[in-house]
Amino acid sequence: MTWAEVDLERGRIHLPWHRSKTGEKMIPLTSAAVAEIMRRPRNGSFVFPAARGEGPTVGLYKTWNRVREVAKLPGVRLHDLRHSFASFAAADGASLYLIGKALGHRQASTTERYAHLTDEPIRAVAEQVGQRFLQIAAGSSAINPHGTGGET
Repeated sequence: MTWAEVDLERGRIHLPWHRSKTGEKMIPLTSAAVAEIMRRPRNGSFVFPAARGEGPTVGLYKTWNRVREVAKLPGVRLHDLRHSFASFAAADGASLYLIGKALGHRQASTTERYAHLTDEPIRAVAEQVGQRFLQIAAGSSAINPHGTGGET
């Protein structure tokens, strides 16, 4: 990643079409990521320059293995973090559209494969809708799914 691709003011990375498998994309940055990038020295054009020689850091395998070891996460792949991101966002109520945008997916079907929900948020949605039906059955006209205030 080059410094020219980082927009700290808007909190995002802009990858041109030739730097991404799926074409041009905007990658949102969390506040923690922005803070970390801001701490990096601006020596050269790469945000993460190679430890030796010219160019960017290449290959994260050794670094990722150290992170997994310290975090006690044996067997977790970097790509697994994308699935976890999607699953956490879905469990917190984010739409598949927004999750897909955050992950850089072009198709909702791709995002659907990433977002794996546990039973609890699915059960919570079923309970919430079930409670609405019970309120309607009990004669509460204030619970109209179409927002008109009357019975449907």
